Amino acid sequence: RGRVPTHSMRALRAARPALRAARRLGTTRVLLLEDVENKGRRGEVVTVRAGHARNLLVPTGAAVYPNAFNLSRFAHVVEERRLDVEAEERRVREEQEEREEAARQLHEDQRAAEEGWALLEGATVVVRRGGNAQGGVY
Repeated sequence: RGRVPTHSMRALRAARPALRAARRLGTTRVLLLEDVENKGRRGEVVTVRAGHARNLLVPTGAAVYPNAFNLSRFAHVVEERRLDVEAEERRVREEQEEREEAARQLHEDQRAAEEGWALLEGATVVVRRGGNAQGGVY
């Protein structure tokens, strides 16, 4: 084994309390640095099985333990996620407003059609059209 870089040693020391708690409880919280299928999206702090975090997510760089050092180091990831969530919420709200407007317009059109039918109700319509000797129109 080679030497561990100094910044990695700091990260490991900072993560020790989280690692101890993970071993004791069987689960731990991690800050995802990339989208992980069935776990969460980049920038989210999620709870996962301790072994999964220790053996796969952290060593591959997909996640880090959310201690003060890592949260400050990866604040931009969390901020990007917050902005993505806000944009998604805004898009959903706009789509909902569009659906509500379409429903209002449909209701107005139906009401106008019913008013038109009410004007025609009881009316007699006579169509004068020339025909042949047998009474056919065409």
